[in-house]
Amino acid sequence: MTPAMMTDEQKSILAAAAARILPSDGNVGANEAKVSTAILRALEHKIYSTIVPAVVHGLDALEARAQELHKQSFVDCLPEHQDALLHGIQEDPHPFSSFFFRTLFNLTLEGFLGDPKHGGNRQGIGWRWIGLTPDQVRRGFCAEEGQSQ
Repeated sequence: MTPAMMTDEQKSILAAAAARILPSDGNVGANEAKVSTAILRALEHKIYSTIVPAVVHGLDALEARAQELHKQSFVDCLPEHQDALLHGIQEDPHPFSSFFFRTLFNLTLEGFLGDPKHGGNRQGIGWRWIGLTPDQVRRGFCAEEGQSQ
């Protein structure tokens, strides 16, 4: 399975989940940085090919839980309900739940802070949010030393 085989609903759930992991809250977040685009592009890479089915299964499970508890799609749930659903997955002792949440969390951060050429971190807004310019990142800025490596 590839991301291209994901349904539009699954892609929307992915985008909504990333937006709750890294919400805008009056600043920049996953939506502004186009994180879901970066995640989908990353999942197309062969190194992620074995986890795509797990991500899809996790998104479907998240949707099923939203339908069960809130009688609506995860995408349409209130932000606090989305947060509670994600927290439930994060705290679930089942190894798959832990794997899915960590994968989603890591891919969200990668999409926010990765090189914009991969589809996320639109116009370097993730880098600017943490106080770095694109030039500093590309030069290998070392924050502890305050100088280029």
